Amino acid sequence: MKKINIKDYNTIFIDFDGTIKQSDEIKGKLFYEIFGGISLKLKKKIYNHHINNLGISRNIKIPTYIKYCQIVSNDVNKKFYTKKYTRLIFEKVCKSRWVPGVIKFFKINKEKKFVLVTASPQNEIKKILKKIKIINFFQKVYGYPNKKKIAVKNYIYYNKLNHKKCLYIGNSISDYSAAKYNKILYINIGLKKINKRNVINLKNFTYF
Repeated sequence: MKKINIKDYNTIFIDFDGTIKQSDEIKGKLFYEIFGGISLKLKKKIYNHHINNLGISRNIKIPTYIKYCQIVSNDVNKKFYTKKYTRLIFEKVCKSRWVPGVIKFFKINKEKKFVLVTASPQNEIKKILKKIKIINFFQKVYGYPNKKKIAVKNYIYYNKLNHKKCLYIGNSISDYSAAKYNKILYINIGLKKINKRNVINLKNFTYF
């Protein structure tokens, strides 16, 4: 495994769900719970789709799950289920467990510039960060509808950063793609490895 010296990097782009908070499974379960008494087969289909497409906005996923459940796919239903999900997810995410070592990682690297990049809605993620008292760790927060790779690109460009001094920490293909697009080193957190060139896979932040 390639070793990394965190001192070599000034700016760290970081994902939220599954990277800072262990909230991916919680979100996956809620995606099928909002549809009520559906079959176990449908629950598994929705959950597996979510897990295989981490980092993708609920605004894209929920219309897909509406079709899975053979519910009429119109704006009224899309709005209804999206609002239902949004109403329920806030407290669940706030109460979810931290990824081991992440708070210590923030504190011992407080001289770094941390930039949050997530598929969660912009207003919602800011409220969550305030609620769990970590918003002050971040120089900038990018949520939906910002696209991850474009958010990273713009931050690097407008702040005139050296790509070689930037690092991206996430847990999904969408995070890896954003890092690759911007030609910065990617560290993948979690048990689900990404076997790509120049990717460092770590179980959690205690392995830094």
